[in-house]
Amino acid sequence: MLQTFQANFDSVTPVTIYLDRPIVATKLYILYYNDDVIYPMVPCIRVDFLGCLIADNGYVCGPTGAEAGGFCFTTVSSQDDEACPSIFHSISYPAIINSPSVNRAFNSVLPLVKQPGYEYYRIGLTHHNVRDTTTSHFQWVDGTPLTYHLFDQSNIANDDDERCPAIYVPDNEHWEALTCKSSTQAVGTICQFGK
Repeated sequence: MLQTFQANFDSVTPVTIYLDRPIVATKLYILYYNDDVIYPMVPCIRVDFLGCLIADNGYVCGPTGAEAGGFCFTTVSSQDDEACPSIFHSISYPAIINSPSVNRAFNSVLPLVKQPGYEYYRIGLTHHNVRDTTTSHFQWVDGTPLTYHLFDQSNIANDDDERCPAIYVPDNEHWEALTCKSSTQAVGTICQFGK
């Protein structure tokens, strides 16, 4: 996770920054950054971290999320491209379920985070060639290629509709390539952040 924080403008004014959730970490890296080209300053930094017990501070994943396998997961009742960062957390994204271990982690928290009345949830795959019925033209939202999937090849249609891969919750061991922005069924999004 990479975040930029506003610091002070002089050598005496303290700046306190509160995070929106606790961070569980073994290492934190602080990188000094100065974009002032007119009055560049030599870096001088003092940082104090205030720790807390997780039990005293609520959930690391927030009130609507659940932690599994080092990730925070939730579902939102929207399939918009910006649903995850605007509804769940500013650094979240549609889930990248790129290995059996991540799939197991998500499945372990699914009962805790699924939305009432939703059976389909988009995941973070995009399809670049709608006339291709193979998985070779799918890639994850972070740009990595699809190397692990649970598609049944018969679920990838050969038509001009844009396809949005989704997990069908009653049988979450299989993925389907639904028509994006489907109006015939309620489709949510699985959101994730961490690692």
